[in-house]
Amino acid sequence: MTNIVIQSFFHNWMSIFGMFSFPLWIFSGIWFLPDQVPQPFREYMLYNPLLHIVMMFRAGFYWNINSFYLDTYYVVGVSILVMVVGFALMQVARRKVLEPT
Repeated sequence: MTNIVIQSFFHNWMSIFGMFSFPLWIFSGIWFLPDQVPQPFREYMLYNPLLHIVMMFRAGFYWNINSFYLDTYYVVGVSILVMVVGFALMQVARRKVLEPT
């Protein structure tokens, strides 16, 4: 919803968003475990909520995996915050979003 509102004001937003979101997917822990990353870099990577979501999926599939760095409260908190911001922006910019381009 946030992207829809921003896209209604800036028509090239999805191209810019794609450039910013690609590194998030690269560093989301799909190809490696966070335990394998050296300590100074791991601390920065743990701010990525996608990393925690990937760890949650791994914990669901592999029952014996130890996910020491998994923080489900962080994922839920970021998700609720993004949803609330998206709902608020949609209410504020409803007319701009609904007008034809």
